[in-house]
Amino acid sequence: MNTNRLWLVVVPVVVLMVGLPAAAPAAEPPRPLTIVYNTGVAPLKFKDAANEPQGLFPDLWRLWSGKTGRPIQFVEVDTFGASIEMLRTGDADLHAGLFKTPERERFLDYSAPILKIDYHIFTHPSVQPIDRLEDTGGFVVGIVQGGYTDQRVRTVVPDNRIKRFASNAALFRAARNGSIRVFVTPRIALSYYLRENRLANIFGFDTQQPLFTQTYYTATAKGGQDLIAVVDSGLKQIDTKTHQALEDKWITSQAKTIPVEMARQLTDEEQRYLSSTATIRVQNEADWAPFNFNLDGEPQGYAVDFIRLLGEKTGLAVEFVTGYSWDEYLAMIKAGSIDVMANIARTPEREQFLTFTPSFIQMIQMLYTRSDAPEINAIQDLYGKRLAVSRGFFLEETLRAHPQIEVVAVRDTTEAVLAVSTGKADALFDLMPVVNYITEQLQITNLRVGGNMGWAQDEPIPLRLAVRRADTLLASILTKGMALITEEERQALRDRWLTPRGIARRKVFLTPAEKAWLAERDAIRLGVDPTWPPFEQKTPDGAYAGITADYVQRLSQRLNVAMTADTALSWSEVLDKARSREIDVIPCISPTPARREFLIFTRPYLTFQTVIVAHKEAPFINGLDDLREHPVGVVEGYVTHEKIAADYPDIELQTFGSVAEGLDAVRKGQIKAFVDNLASITFTLKRENLEDLKIAATTKYSFDLAMGVRKDWPELVPILEKGLRTIGKEERYQIHDRWINVIFQRTMDWEFLWRVVSVVVAVAGGVLVVILLWNRRLTREITARKEQEERFRALLEAAPDAMVIVNRNGEIIRVNSQTEKLFGYRREELLGQAIEILVPADKRDEHPTQRNRYLSRPAVRSIGEALELTARAKDGTLIPVDISLSPIDTREGALVVASVRDITERKKAEEAIRAQRDFVETVINSIPDAISIIEVATGIIVDANEAFLAELGKPREAVVGKPCYALTHGLEEMCAPPHHECPMLETMRSGRKCTTEHVHTGPGGEKLIMEVATFPIRTEDGTVRQVVHVARDITERKRTEDKIRDSQRQLSQIVNFLPDPTWVVDCDGRVVSWNRAIEKLTGVMAEDIVGKGDFAYALPFYGERRPVLIDLVREWDESYKDKYLTVKKDGANLMAESYHPQLGTDGIYLYATASLLYDTAGAVTGAIESLRDITASKRLQEELLQAKRAADEASQAKSDFLANMSHEIRTPMNAVIGMAHLALKTDLTAKQRDYVSKIQSSANSLLGIINDILDFSKIEAGKLEMETVDFNLETVLENLGNLVVVKAGEKKDLEILFSTGTDVPRFLVGDPLRLGQVLLNLVNNAIKFTETGEIVVATILESRQPGAAVLRFTVSDTGIGITPQQQAKLFQSFSQADTSTTRKYGGTGLGLTISKRLVEMMGGDIRVESEPGKGSRFIFTARFELGAEKAKRQFAPHADLKGLRVLVVDDNATSRNIFKDLLASFSFDVALAASGEEGLSELESAPIGRPYQLVIMDWKMPGLDGIETARRIKHHRSLAAMPAIIMATAYGREEIMRQAEKTGLEGFLIKPVNASVLFDTIIQVFSREAAAGGDADPGAVKAIEGLAHLAGARVLLVEDNVINQQVAQEILEGAGMAVSLAANGRQGVEAVARGDFDVVLMDIQMPVMDGYAATREIRRDPRFRDLPIIAMTAHAMSGDAEKSLTAGMNGHVTKPIDPDRLFAVLVQKIGRRRPVASPPATAPADTSDRPAADLPERLPGFALAVGLRRLQGNRALYRKLIIDFASAYQETPDSIRKALKDGDLQTCHHLVHSLKGAAGNLAAERLQAAAQDLEALFTDAGTPPEDQPLNRALEHLEENLNEVVTAAGLLGPVIAEPAAGDDIADLPADVRHSIAARIREAADIGDIGAMSTIAAELESGSGDYRSLSRRLSALADDFDLDGAIRLADQLDAGRA
Repeated sequence: MNTNRLWLVVVPVVVLMVGLPAAAPAAEPPRPLTIVYNTGVAPLKFKDAANEPQGLFPDLWRLWSGKTGRPIQFVEVDTFGASIEMLRTGDADLHAGLFKTPERERFLDYSAPILKIDYHIFTHPSVQPIDRLEDTGGFVVGIVQGGYTDQRVRTVVPDNRIKRFASNAALFRAARNGSIRVFVTPRIALSYYLRENRLANIFGFDTQQPLFTQTYYTATAKGGQDLIAVVDSGLKQIDTKTHQALEDKWITSQAKTIPVEMARQLTDEEQRYLSSTATIRVQNEADWAPFNFNLDGEPQGYAVDFIRLLGEKTGLAVEFVTGYSWDEYLAMIKAGSIDVMANIARTPEREQFLTFTPSFIQMIQMLYTRSDAPEINAIQDLYGKRLAVSRGFFLEETLRAHPQIEVVAVRDTTEAVLAVSTGKADALFDLMPVVNYITEQLQITNLRVGGNMGWAQDEPIPLRLAVRRADTLLASILTKGMALITEEERQALRDRWLTPRGIARRKVFLTPAEKAWLAERDAIRLGVDPTWPPFEQKTPDGAYAGITADYVQRLSQRLNVAMTADTALSWSEVLDKARSREIDVIPCISPTPARREFLIFTRPYLTFQTVIVAHKEAPFINGLDDLREHPVGVVEGYVTHEKIAADYPDIELQTFGSVAEGLDAVRKGQIKAFVDNLASITFTLKRENLEDLKIAATTKYSFDLAMGVRKDWPELVPILEKGLRTIGKEERYQIHDRWINVIFQRTMDWEFLWRVVSVVVAVAGGVLVVILLWNRRLTREITARKEQEERFRALLEAAPDAMVIVNRNGEIIRVNSQTEKLFGYRREELLGQAIEILVPADKRDEHPTQRNRYLSRPAVRSIGEALELTARAKDGTLIPVDISLSPIDTREGALVVASVRDITERKKAEEAIRAQRDFVETVINSIPDAISIIEVATGIIVDANEAFLAELGKPREAVVGKPCYALTHGLEEMCAPPHHECPMLETMRSGRKCTTEHVHTGPGGEKLIMEVATFPIRTEDGTVRQVVHVARDITERKRTEDKIRDSQRQLSQIVNFLPDPTWVVDCDGRVVSWNRAIEKLTGVMAEDIVGKGDFAYALPFYGERRPVLIDLVREWDESYKDKYLTVKKDGANLMAESYHPQLGTDGIYLYATASLLYDTAGAVTGAIESLRDITASKRLQEELLQAKRAADEASQAKSDFLANMSHEIRTPMNAVIGMAHLALKTDLTAKQRDYVSKIQSSANSLLGIINDILDFSKIEAGKLEMETVDFNLETVLENLGNLVVVKAGEKKDLEILFSTGTDVPRFLVGDPLRLGQVLLNLVNNAIKFTETGEIVVATILESRQPGAAVLRFTVSDTGIGITPQQQAKLFQSFSQADTSTTRKYGGTGLGLTISKRLVEMMGGDIRVESEPGKGSRFIFTARFELGAEKAKRQFAPHADLKGLRVLVVDDNATSRNIFKDLLASFSFDVALAASGEEGLSELESAPIGRPYQLVIMDWKMPGLDGIETARRIKHHRSLAAMPAIIMATAYGREEIMRQAEKTGLEGFLIKPVNASVLFDTIIQVFSREAAAGGDADPGAVKAIEGLAHLAGARVLLVEDNVINQQVAQEILEGAGMAVSLAANGRQGVEAVARGDFDVVLMDIQMPVMDGYAATREIRRDPRFRDLPIIAMTAHAMSGDAEKSLTAGMNGHVTKPIDPDRLFAVLVQKIGRRRPVASPPATAPADTSDRPAADLPERLPGFALAVGLRRLQGNRALYRKLIIDFASAYQETPDSIRKALKDGDLQTCHHLVHSLKGAAGNLAAERLQAAAQDLEALFTDAGTPPEDQPLNRALEHLEENLNEVVTAAGLLGPVIAEPAAGDDIADLPADVRHSIAARIREAADIGDIGAMSTIAAELESGSGDYRSLSRRLSALADDFDLDGAIRLADQLDAGRA
């Protein structure tokens, strides 16, 4: 506290003592004194938040009340005047505190002074302190409005320079932000404000003398002297110390102040927050080192230090909260128990409740595993493993996406590290510094770093601070504080905590096993060599000492184990006892191969160089090579002995027992040299004081010392290493310094002394005593001198200048390191040399004389101030120097210390200043403008140039030193304020540059325009000291400017009008015009560039000054051509393109055009350049190129993918379509034929869709071609119905109806597949979006022209409908009505896009009509050519059915009308009913003579459904005739069919119904033949012209797939062709070479050799050059046919096989090659009438009729298959039992499943059922079936199998085949391994097709592979990949 503001000593008062009568009654308690005050003057008096009076005065009065015992009460009033009025009226006793004025003294009595207040002028940091109000000129003064301050200030400062504020706070805020830079206020008020806001004072003021002081008193109304006396008495009792404490309470703050740098950045809200919040609570984890941890109870770590530093930057105190887990801290910050979380990563989950600062450090996370565990380098490697994760760690969120990883929750990272180290977890993922620090502290050595799992996006993890989400102010403050932490401060923290450091650790962390091992040992026996100092030695009392002994002592203490050393052994005895394990550890030994045979070594803990010691007078020795054939000493048995003996056999080695003995032998000349380690040599030389020996050289050997442990104690090695690691660097230095850097104190040889004394004691006893005393004193002096010399040496080295010490002879005896740096000499080169070595050559001769002169009168002297001194460096360079000389007296005589300072830089600066001054003077005098310099304080001209003198016509002496106002204005004094137009005066007052123009009358009376400019010259503190006055005649310039301005105005207007960036330069290259567009482009304003040259206009474009196009058009420079992307010249114009990365956000491309400008005479006046931004077009070009490349790559990839998928999909499709084709050739019931026909139709449609998917790329590329073929529209619609009816049936209340106009032509030419695709897409969409109601597909004739027709197709539904907004997006690619539609109904949205394109390609258009909630109608048209009219089926019933009365009962009106139209076209009499009840009523009311004969009954109707209605009809007894009933339904077909059969209905129809199906069903019901002229059998082979020519043709089918072989063979043989098979391309080539074939059908993808290669191989033989080879493959992509033709094939047929297409190609290729031949006997067209002698009519165990139907009546084939089946499966029960015994349940399941399938195919139905029962017991492959059910099922299976085998024996001999797997061992090993590899590869990638291919190849081979083939086929059928891998393993092992 300032002493100027002291509490005053209270004036003494006289207290009247009034005696009271003893008997008087007790006095009443005194009345409380009322003390009035007005609020708002903090800290003197104010009200707090609780409305209580606070401040210095209230506290003073409370203290007074306590001292006097007088109660008081405060009364608050709003204004000071009100408080005075209360005193006047007597409503208050005392005033709390006020000033004394003469006016107030008239009606108030005052107390003694109670407080003095100092007022000061405070100034902003940008202003020098001011101590007088009179000196505030030029500044506005801030004060609080009203009051004493206002009165005092306005007496001196004009009112226009006073700014008044309503409160102190408002005043101080304005002062802090700089809007007021000078203000007056009481110091106490400012101090209180700063304290309350925790701000540091930044304002300057006069600390010694206040502006004025004001004294406060208390007062009462006039006449209250008695009360004043009481007041003064009480005040006197308050001592000075109490006064000071009271003042400190309100002015001195204990809280930290907010640093100035921080305070400047704070908003008002943030300032208030910091004012009210002094401390923040921060989480501190106790063991997350090196970021947060506790050491000796104190928080430590990087984050702790960072937050403490952040507290210093922000002014916040920090309280660390320790002792909780991470989860608990998160809960605490949510609850507000802590304010800040440190070291926290930002995650979406945490952002819900936390606000984060920027990161304060970024750290790498790594995975750690045990070093003995498999490496983990990817996240998948963690699946199934245990990952230790700290609770609450952000990694928990990431791991939720990987449930395969088992999370081991731990408290913190330390627990995680221990969990992995001890095997409780497999890995941990954490920050590298944390884990490394923990493993270092715990001495954990079994962890290693694995990979980065990609959780860190290969980027570092940013660690942040976080606060509660609502604490945004605190987050902002912390962020601003972090920005104030410098990089140097951050680096210091990183250096301290995050870099390797040698911190000594005292505690050794051992594992429980290591602790237990040590506990079992009482002591560890050490083997030491006591003759090997300083490592090991024995003290006089026999104790073990030395460097190693100090290490051993620390290990013993830290490991808590006794270590005993035997110092009585020699080194050889130590080694012998180590071999016999009589000692446990040799603590100081070098590892060698021989010693490793009986010892295990720790890592070396000491390393020393080996050196050579020789006599001081010995010749130079460079190394051991110089000692060959010389005697050299070593210590016997040491490593040095072993190594030299091995590497230098020609050295004569002599061994000694110790280093001391060896050195003594060198000293005596017995050996040439001695070799040992540097430590031992140094120690012994010092101890023995062997000054006549020297260390001559080093050797190539370094000396490693480790600890050797007996070989049967390997557990001890890691324990010792952990202990050694706790001995840090500092501790190691202490040990080494103790033993190696030892100064030995020499002691007397008392025995020798005694002999001397005994001889001369009588003569020289006294002399000896004197000598001893003198020696003792001399020793002390020497020691003191050494210490003094060391201090002097340190001071010398610390000097910043070169220091040279010279003796009286001028010889240099000492220099410091700065001397070496300055002169370039090494220290040894200067010592002993004459000082003249450093003197320039031309001064050397006279220098000794000068030196001697100085020595004659030595004194401290600087000799460079007035002289130009130089010194000479080693390289001859002369260095300008200042030299200071200081003499010193020493015992060696007078010395001189020379301090030499290099002043090169100073000389350069002085020369530069001098040159600059001369240059400025020359320049100023050469300037034609009149220039003068005027002193501000006096107005005197202090300098002027020649032009100024000439203008005045006066010599320099008449101008310089004269007042400017007298010379320029003719005034007698400085310009007064009325002359404010004077620029010089304005500059003097404002300190700003001023420029004016005025008209001046010249010598001849002419009017001249003068430009006058004044510039301020400031002192260092910013005060304007001088003004520069410049006057220039600008008359001509003004005239020229007017002309140019007019011209340029016109040009600028033209240029500015241009929309492109444009500028113009003149002939000198100066910019004369710069339009608004180029301002916008470059950001350079016209006023900043116009008039500038020197290529300044190139800077915005290129960042350098260089010619641009506007320059090159004037003068072309070829070297700049490459600076542009393109350059083109067109006459006098230049055009160029360029790229400018610095313009725009990502750079821009510009197209520039430059042209020359000419005047009217044709002379070049300049040039113009115009720019155009072509970035968009350039980037569009780049994007188009990139898009084209990407599209080409994508197209190729898609083509490759689709080609492969085409092959994979078409292979099974071939089987589906082919088998359906073959099945249709057999005897089928009408229902079966309907089912199979629909299978074939659906398969064909599916194939078409597949083709459409494959061709979608063609649509995108515009290459889709529409087919033009004849087709029947009815077939298209029938196929559509078959495809959609099942899907529609999944919805309970949805019907699909077809309506086709009678005038619609049926036979058309076009693309039926595309038409069906569009209809299918629209109907599928309708089904998807319609839950109930109906979908109607209507076809009408739109228009008809000759040869063509336009049809309109409408698909209507009663679904959800579509809004107009949604309709706008319907036909866009991958778009649906909205995203919710996709989520609910699925789909890609591509179908309508394809449909639209297809419709357009068919010459039509498509549209939609819809209303939300009412359904949609999709209408499209298509144009078709009319096909040739064919025999149209006539639905003409038999004569007795014409006029058949039919009743249609259906609740759907549309359906009723469709049925009515169809039935009426059959010439039937039709009636309609809308419900079951109405139908019954209609039947009952029918005329007796005209009853209804047929009822078409819908199933699902309200009220009575179709089944119930039919049942009532069937049981109706009163009907004249019972009608036949045909049920029609769109729902639940199987269920309804069963109910219909029970009800006895005659027929069944599935909607949608077409005319053909309806007619055929009616005819069947009435048991009539189909009308004549009906359609041919749909299963028959269609007639193809020339088909007869194929009979007898020989066909080679090259196909690897067995199913495809069978299908193709059946089709071809069914047409009378002879078929041969080949399983791969190689077999095909061989078959062609052997046989005579008419045609080859060649598959493409095959093993061994593909179809392309096989074709090329066949074509190489000239005999087969014309042989037709037709590709028959699933390759159906565009270009595949061309590939086939290129390979030499003649045609291309795609799979699945279309028989018509195949036959057409065959007829084309071979139909005319051979004459028509009769079909071979092996391939009859019909096998139904074949003799049955080879197969009985009945066979036990088989349903022969069923089996024959499956095989198209082929009885011979059936017989063969039955015999083969019995041979293959008769041993199956035994194989099952064997597998059960081996526990192989999987094999059991395979055997039973295979048997079941084969039995079912051959119609062995009872055996199939028995196998199915047994298979059900093996549903759980891991659980064996119960014995009883298993045995019963197996016996039942065996009974039925025996029946089948016995029956097969009736047909032919049954030969048992080996059970599955029994033949494996017989296969050749190389074959087994090859097959196994292929099976394993297929199973690994899930390629079932490949497995089937392998099985087919095995089946086509010899009989040895048949069992293996069947087993593999069964595995493929079951998709059993694991079983396939087991089979491969069995093949490799050669067993089943």
